[in-house]
Amino acid sequence: MVISKSEQSYIRSSLLAGDSHRADGRGLDRFRTISLQAGGDVAPLANGSARVNIGGSEVIAAVKLEGPSGDDEALGRNGGRISCTITCSQSAYPYKTNSQLDETSSDLTSIISSALSSSITPSPQLTIVPNKKSWLLNVDALVLSDAGNILDALFISIRGALWDLKIPRTRGIQFTSREPGDLEGEADIMKGVLRERKQIDAVDFELEDFWEDGDPLVNRDSLPIAISLNILHPIYFLDACLAEEESAPDRLVLFFSFPSPAKSARYSSGGVAPGTLHGIHLMGPGELPYTRLMPLIAQGEKHARELCVALNSMLRGEDAKINAQTTIRR
Repeated sequence: MVISKSEQSYIRSSLLAGDSHRADGRGLDRFRTISLQAGGDVAPLANGSARVNIGGSEVIAAVKLEGPSGDDEALGRNGGRISCTITCSQSAYPYKTNSQLDETSSDLTSIISSALSSSITPSPQLTIVPNKKSWLLNVDALVLSDAGNILDALFISIRGALWDLKIPRTRGIQFTSREPGDLEGEADIMKGVLRERKQIDAVDFELEDFWEDGDPLVNRDSLPIAISLNILHPIYFLDACLAEEESAPDRLVLFFSFPSPAKSARYSSGGVAPGTLHGIHLMGPGELPYTRLMPLIAQGEKHARELCVALNSMLRGEDAKINAQTTIRR
């Protein structure tokens, strides 16, 4: 989106004048309406999926589990891996060429991948066979339209897809070799194992569940969240539309996760458990003094916590809808 310099100046003056002078009447710390849908209706073939719309910025995210192959680099690793791919559609950026679209997709992929890798993995839940095999989480997100604040929309959709994710239960398989037809030799081996109480480690696995069944991620409430602070000295504001992004191009993107309510309730000081900062990304041509960075991180943590609580409530509502539909079908 390209707007004139006079319009940019008018928008900046309006933002600096106070909360009531934003074009849509929002306060500086208010989001546009967030629409969130999670479950199989979004991407039926995925293990978890979600669709998000924030004021016209629409994103679909899907998570697909992939087991290790014979030459996979995940062999021998515990805790799983995560692979992230962001794709920007031509309809979201009709003024960009194919090479520019690829560059935008690559930039978004790099930003989100670094934050997800540090906050999701390693996880014991993603280990299939200890020290041998683990799940690969393929996270794919498609930007359908961009009306501003696309990074927050992307992370909310990915968070919804991870919330919806079901990890199939697996059962380890052990193999013992013997000479063909040597039944007595096999019996002697098993007697020796039982007598000495040896443990035969699993070397492969089989699924106990159907593809649509499984367990959700442990501590889904503490999945990471992104919050973008649009900086216009001396203020900042949240959830910028395209015109506001064009007028105030400097943004500080913070990636947080927060402990689940049960852990937060046990916080020793009696206050609110602090969040974990997984990453910081500064976008735009401007500079940010260190003396201003720490207060902005503190404010960002507060807004990220509020957004996290609201999203968890919305996702629990989506869970209730899915469970009700499943009960009716059965």
